[in-house]
Amino acid sequence: MWRVVVVCLLMPVVWPMVQAPPVPDRDWKRWLNDVAPLLTPAEKSEATKASAADREKVRDAFWARRNPEPQAAENPARAEYELRVRTADKRFRNGADGAWNDCGRTFVLLGKPDRVTNTAAASHFTGDPMAAAREQDDREAETWLYRTPPRLPPSPEGYGFRFTQICESVGGPSFQRLLGAVAATYVVTREP
Repeated sequence: MWRVVVVCLLMPVVWPMVQAPPVPDRDWKRWLNDVAPLLTPAEKSEATKASAADREKVRDAFWARRNPEPQAAENPARAEYELRVRTADKRFRNGADGAWNDCGRTFVLLGKPDRVTNTAAASHFTGDPMAAAREQDDREAETWLYRTPPRLPPSPEGYGFRFTQICESVGGPSFQRLLGAVAATYVVTREP
């Protein structure tokens, strides 16, 4: 009987220690950087304020909201996104802070484009070569074409994203809005 009493008294002290260890700060910052394209403003606020003990719950809730198959053992949206993140890390990370450039963010959200064209180089083979040379600095280095991306509304022409030679978008605010709309499609709304 005394053992039961001791266990009951120690349970509130021992139970928090048994739970998963908190995510280290460096890992948490890396995760926040990796999912930044998908974070809603409310999630970003919640994540930046989360205590070390609550970080795992925040991460689990984040991916649960994006799981198209909640009954499945693995979240296919998470698996696909994390694969794209690993690929983008190798190709599109910039600087010490490890942020992706616009090419990287586009790749992470939409995946591999259906076609890539280098219009600056192509212009050297058509028309006036001197005009092409003068315009080279003003032209985009490449265009990524997506015929039917699953996260965008159907378009007969598909979608084209233009980037400079250093992978900055030429699309300006419309580019940011379009990628924001893509990010919003990751959140799964379920019927009550």
